[in-house]
Amino acid sequence: MLVATIVASVGIASCRDVSESGREIAQVNGQVITYGELVEELERRQGVIALLDLVDETVIRQEAGRRGIAISDQERQAGLERAAARSGSMADLRAKLKQSGIAMQTYQHNIETDLLLDRIARQEVKVADEDIAEYYRARRAEFERGPRVRARIMLFLDKASAETVAEVLEDPQADFAGLAESLSEDDATRAKGGDTGYFEREDYATSIADAAFSLQPGETSGIIKAPDGWVILRVEDTKPAGPMALEEVRDRIKQRIVREKLQKARSSWLVQARKRAELWIGDPRLRSGVMQRLQTVKPPPLPGQI
Repeated sequence: MLVATIVASVGIASCRDVSESGREIAQVNGQVITYGELVEELERRQGVIALLDLVDETVIRQEAGRRGIAISDQERQAGLERAAARSGSMADLRAKLKQSGIAMQTYQHNIETDLLLDRIARQEVKVADEDIAEYYRARRAEFERGPRVRARIMLFLDKASAETVAEVLEDPQADFAGLAESLSEDDATRAKGGDTGYFEREDYATSIADAAFSLQPGETSGIIKAPDGWVILRVEDTKPAGPMALEEVRDRIKQRIVREKLQKARSSWLVQARKRAELWIGDPRLRSGVMQRLQTVKPPPLPGQI
């Protein structure tokens, strides 16, 4: 869509104004070049591409409006940062835009249009349960996990507090979850009664993992020195190594499939949107050129690409 930006910035529409069209913009050995001549040359070289880009932007924004799709400031900024990363840095991106004669504000507008197309295309991608199951069967090895433990954990910043709680836990009736919720200083698990969920050995510090994987369900550790304090844990359950169940990875697989299908979906939707649009193009040459290109388009760029 940047071709349309460059051509429009010169002002193709303005050339219809006779007085503006005749405005002198340059001389070569005394021979005048007018604004209208410049615009006609730009239209001859890039007019069809620019007009088609503007058509694409219009149908994308119209459809986004119908679907209630809007791009947040955070999404715009993220798109700009991705573009900067691909360029090397924000400074590199600004340099490229300056070299191309594109204002940053215009580029951000183009990023938003691409993000709208991205959101529309995502809604068009349909992923059946069988697609997910087949993906899982074909890539089962990718979803292998090592042995796992589910535990409850309490963290104390000083050893004396840990020792006091350890004495309380010597009573078989002591409520580990209740004590963790009341006394633990681990913000990540305290509200859940210290519940860690299932974790693999590398998910925790070595001292904690060694203790957790050496205990049986229902057993409680002694006081463990951890990087950020002193820990007591109780093992709730264990799981052997093996592949995660399909239900555990269903959402992850679905997102992978969507990403893989997204580029084709963007192109397919845009071509169909062009066909459905009621186009009126007054200039015969532009009309002929646009109509020839409606069926054969290169894939639109992903969000943030120049």
